[in-house]
Amino acid sequence: AIRNALKSTDWRDWIEAPVAELRRHAVLPLFSPEALRYFLPAFLIAVIREPGPAQWILEQFLYALNPQEEDRRRSTKAFLKILNKAQIDALRAFVDWTSTELPEYVSV
Repeated sequence: AIRNALKSTDWRDWIEAPVAELRRHAVLPLFSPEALRYFLPAFLIAVIREPGPAQWILEQFLYALNPQEEDRRRSTKAFLKILNKAQIDALRAFVDWTSTELPEYVSV
């Protein structure tokens, strides 16, 4: 269902209200590294614009990038490996922003 919803769409299509449609699914940890790299900007922008309603996105993002189980650890490494320097810098800036603006969700 998630694959069909995202198929043939641009990540920019998911910045606004359609992100809420994915809320009922724990989607971010299920994305392939490539799909996560492609769609993640939409989800991060949603968190920055409306942190309260988009809290579930932040929780899934942090869960996906802070794995406790071996399968997620491999997936996280694969995801980080395909990012370029600008993308890694953007990810760091986002985590820094969340630790300042939303400290209740980030434990450093």
